[in-house]
Amino acid sequence: MDTYFFVPGNRVNKIEDIEALGVTQIIIDLEDAVKFSERESILKVFKNNNLLQKYFIRIPLFNEKGILDFYFLKKLVALGYLKFVFPKLNEFDQVSQVFNSIGTANIKVLLLIETPRLFLEAKDILLNFRKYICAIGMGSHDFMSEIGGEHTLKNLEVVRLQLLYLARMCSMEAIDIASMELIDEKSFKDEIIDGFTKGYDAKFFIHPWQLNV
Repeated sequence: MDTYFFVPGNRVNKIEDIEALGVTQIIIDLEDAVKFSERESILKVFKNNNLLQKYFIRIPLFNEKGILDFYFLKKLVALGYLKFVFPKLNEFDQVSQVFNSIGTANIKVLLLIETPRLFLEAKDILLNFRKYICAIGMGSHDFMSEIGGEHTLKNLEVVRLQLLYLARMCSMEAIDIASMELIDEKSFKDEIIDGFTKGYDAKFFIHPWQLNV
């Protein structure tokens, strides 16, 4: 399986160390890992370091009031950044607004499913915006928080299988869930093997310990 590793947007100086561990793809996280007050200064880093263009960027798409705001996305596209992870989108109309905002830009998007509604509308989204979307993954912790259930492989079974089938339908990469597990090696091994035997192409990782496992 390929490895998609999240690096906080305010720690891009660590990217070389992470690459040395042999990861397949790096995702620079500008969403959860970066405060609203830091985002403008982060943009300057991206403007002055075009080597970062080869990585995926998890881009914030909502402002402090929870309203869709494409300022950062448009800024990065204008600077030549074309690989993005779209988080926190809730419905087809929001996805449509995002893609319409950037017009004909030749972007590659990893669509992150984090809500029940987006999950149920995922088929229509993939069929309508296939030219932009290169992979599909799941923000399973946010998803289970929306459901109000416990985050377990058993509770996520149906959704993980359905997302895998949707990825196969569109011939795109299917990326299995990220784990917060940083201690129990057996539990984490079981999760990796479970995703592999289901047929997933890749998995999200958040810590070097997980890569070692």
